[in-house]
Amino acid sequence: MGRIEFDLIGEVLDTLFSLMGKYARWLNAKGKRICFIVWNICTLYWIIRDLQLGLYSQATFCLFSIGLNFYGFMKWKQKGMV
Repeated sequence: MGRIEFDLIGEVLDTLFSLMGKYARWLNAKGKRICFIVWNICTLYWIIRDLQLGLYSQATFCLFSIGLNFYGFMKWKQKGMV
């Protein structure tokens, strides 16, 4: 069997930012505008991580997600939610 490298710090950070993303989803469901900040922090982390791992299409997808976060924030602003 080949050697599997285990990056403990990377795994811990991946888990932390995944949980933060779920927390942002919960904040969104509660109508809390801070969800957009939390989401963007998580998404920026994933862009960096994906680029480090050579996952360029995934990093592009994350950039698209930041655009959607901005769009959602603007829609909330129009409706007076932020």
